[in-house]
Amino acid sequence: MLALARLLLAARVLALGVPPVQPTQGAQGAPATQDGAAVALAPIPVQIVQGKLVVACQLSANKRISANLFLDLEAPVGLVLHNQAVRGIEAIAEDGTPSTVTVHLPDLQIPVERIELGELEPYEKFTKWYSKELGENAVVGTLGAKVLRGFSLTLDVGAGILEIGAPKARTDDELPTPRGSFRTPISEFNQVCWARVQIGERTGVLGLGTIAYDTIIDRDLCEELAKPAGDVGPLTLGEVDIAKYVALRPEEIRHRHPEGVVGITGLNLLKHFKVEIDRTNRSALWTPTAPPSFPTADWEFFRARTEERAEALELWLAHYPKERLAPEAAERVLDLQIEKGAAPEKIHASMKVLLSTRPEDLQSTAALDLLQRMSATARPDLALLAGELGLVDGRKDRYPDAVHKIHGRMGRILLDRGRGKDAWKHLLSAAFGLPDDGPINLDLGRYYEQEQRFTRAFSRYLQALLSAESSAAAAEGLERVQPKLQEVESFSVDRIEKRIEGKIEGFGVASKYKIPEGEEPPTRTVLAELYTNAHFKPQIGAALAADGLRDHFSRKQLILLTYHIAEPRLEPLVNELSAAMGSRFSAGQPSHWLDGASQVPRGGLSRFKQQIFDVCASRTAARLEVPADHDLTLEAKLEGRRISGKLTLFGNEAENGLVQIFLVERGVLFCGKSGVVIQRWVVRGSLTKSLLGEPYRPERAFAEVDFGGDLGEIEKRNGRWLDAQMEAGLAQVPKGPVRIDDRQVSIVAVLRNGETGEVYQCTFLDLAAEEAVR
Repeated sequence: MLALARLLLAARVLALGVPPVQPTQGAQGAPATQDGAAVALAPIPVQIVQGKLVVACQLSANKRISANLFLDLEAPVGLVLHNQAVRGIEAIAEDGTPSTVTVHLPDLQIPVERIELGELEPYEKFTKWYSKELGENAVVGTLGAKVLRGFSLTLDVGAGILEIGAPKARTDDELPTPRGSFRTPISEFNQVCWARVQIGERTGVLGLGTIAYDTIIDRDLCEELAKPAGDVGPLTLGEVDIAKYVALRPEEIRHRHPEGVVGITGLNLLKHFKVEIDRTNRSALWTPTAPPSFPTADWEFFRARTEERAEALELWLAHYPKERLAPEAAERVLDLQIEKGAAPEKIHASMKVLLSTRPEDLQSTAALDLLQRMSATARPDLALLAGELGLVDGRKDRYPDAVHKIHGRMGRILLDRGRGKDAWKHLLSAAFGLPDDGPINLDLGRYYEQEQRFTRAFSRYLQALLSAESSAAAAEGLERVQPKLQEVESFSVDRIEKRIEGKIEGFGVASKYKIPEGEEPPTRTVLAELYTNAHFKPQIGAALAADGLRDHFSRKQLILLTYHIAEPRLEPLVNELSAAMGSRFSAGQPSHWLDGASQVPRGGLSRFKQQIFDVCASRTAARLEVPADHDLTLEAKLEGRRISGKLTLFGNEAENGLVQIFLVERGVLFCGKSGVVIQRWVVRGSLTKSLLGEPYRPERAFAEVDFGGDLGEIEKRNGRWLDAQMEAGLAQVPKGPVRIDDRQVSIVAVLRNGETGEVYQCTFLDLAAEEAVR
């Protein structure tokens, strides 16, 4: 269950555009069953899980999965899915083309032409906390108003049923009202249905919603009526006073309506009624299914909340320790105490009360969340208190990793506070349960380095290098401690590569490229250009295939370059040059080109490395058979950290000829989400006066281009560019990988068509410090 939850596993919604959605049609124009037969109504089982209305379904595009969705009648979205679910059903092709996604419900299937993307974290967290109630499948998204408004709906929350049917036929006749039921006219505004209600002499509208358990009343209206706790008196909907059924919860309401929004229905009210929503005829039929039962505990909580005093809420908790709102009350008590600077002993007691409101098998998980929250508010002392509570009876927790993570977080806090021995005990416990956790190994490396146990520190840093969260800091640690080892050897990427051999996936081929019999050696050097990102997970397939290509071809036959671009997100190897190249020749998206003329697979899962290699190798061989019309020769030297040199070009003018000279680092230690630990042939900067190169203007088929640059200045320029991107609101990134290792420096010169990107010829030169080379 957990493995599937993690695999499938909405806050911020990035709309891709949702056109009007129609159900699959049957013979009479009604929603279709799974086999295509027409039905009048499809009864769909639903359940309330922690105040959310949830429906079990299957989702399909090019693949099919089982999942849960939130049902939100008033959410202004269509079908929201988080990115892992989108990948799981292969709903978006590699070129960005979306596929129709079908929601498979019992006796009904709903095609949605375009989905919307939602954040993973809220759905993943909900699934983690309520996995028992949800069953085997995770919550992966939300089905909202843009889809549901295309149907007639009958919602019977108390019975756990949502009936979905085709829109009703329009009629001018009075709609029948069965005995014991009542009708209310409804309006539709911003895709939400609204029913008129009355408070005293005032009238307004109540939205029909399922997004929350509590029925909401507008906080500003409560303040105006001098009823801040929401006890505004009779609130009449049709023939009933809904204030007899529920305690109205005062909250800010962002919805707007010309008649004035009074509130939004919650699941607690809908549990008492069967509601038939007929958008066509602007009518809702309400049938009571349960008698009024006013929740006194809820109202007293809302009243205590208005006092903004921890004591009032503590008194409520003493009377109602097991009520539905007890966790919220306990959290608010803790927040108020922290705000007012209560003594640590009092805060510790409140933390214990808070954890007692959580399920017994989730108390360590709850303590971990509390620890992280206290750390984020710069209260490490309170974070340690939360951690200590989470270690009590930790073996009972539903998620065994929770205790190990608590040990790890406490170890880091203690290490940062100079309590090394105490930190070490926690970190060792954490590493025992999570041996491959990067941050835990990083902190153990820090501890051993402080204790001058450099061999152990080196080993832990090496392990931390293999994790995206700790890679950059681990590389810095390795560089610090390596010279202090007994067997002193120069720290280098090559040395690290030998150390991690076998710990990371590799791919090599024994065959070598052979020149076709009877043919002359190629006059062309092929340039493979990979536009990628260390957090682009399919990068692993292309990186492994590149390992095989390096074995198969000589560097006189094939040069590999990697431009890091900020897609899917900013990372430290993205620089001004690589971003500009990606924008100009790759539309800012990951791609993979041979000589800028032949597009090859940009990546894939590691199991596809052989297929990617085969495509690249065959097309490289074909390209080598095309004679080159130009010849390039590089001369350069590296003195200190200063590069100077000259590129000589032979050949006639070329269409839109552009000469580019790149500073390249052959290996950079940085592990991203893709799992690639050593980034190969990374383009770090331009050595020409213009960022993207200089025009090719030969005289008598000959040209020379002088070039140069300082490694330190290029590092600073790349660092300043990253700072500017972060200040503009992009992701924060570590700056360690910005440094350039002068032992890994090469120069690559390219002559290409500056408009199309096609490469006419290229060459390379490896540099060695303090040596002149040719």
